Amino acid sequence: MDDPFFEFGRKSALELIRTLFYAGLLPILYAAYRFGKMFALMHPIQGMSLQSDGFYAGSERPGWILGLIAGGAALIVAVIVWKAVCEMLLVALRYFERGTGGGNDRRKRAQTNGRRKRF
Repeated sequence: MDDPFFEFGRKSALELIRTLFYAGLLPILYAAYRFGKMFALMHPIQGMSLQSDGFYAGSERPGWILGLIAGGAALIVAVIVWKAVCEMLLVALRYFERGTGGGNDRRKRAQTNGRRKRF
């Protein structure tokens, strides 16, 4: 099992946040679906239909188009917020990565056998 995905300490901050972002899209998609469904059921469309005796009767049905629009809008807003959160996490992780010498700096030092350049 030589897969670098399951090894700790070898992923850069960008790879880690990219994996977290795509993994976080699934719960966001599910939440937007549930929001759209709830919105469609809570805001029904009212209509009238002519009955056989000549009278009109009111009827309600779920507003699926309105729910689809609301769910799509919720999905777009949630993805934008999630992207902003991931960008902030990336800035913080890159700061700590630079401060501790992790990520690519560690690989470069290992390739040069620990010798430092003097300026």
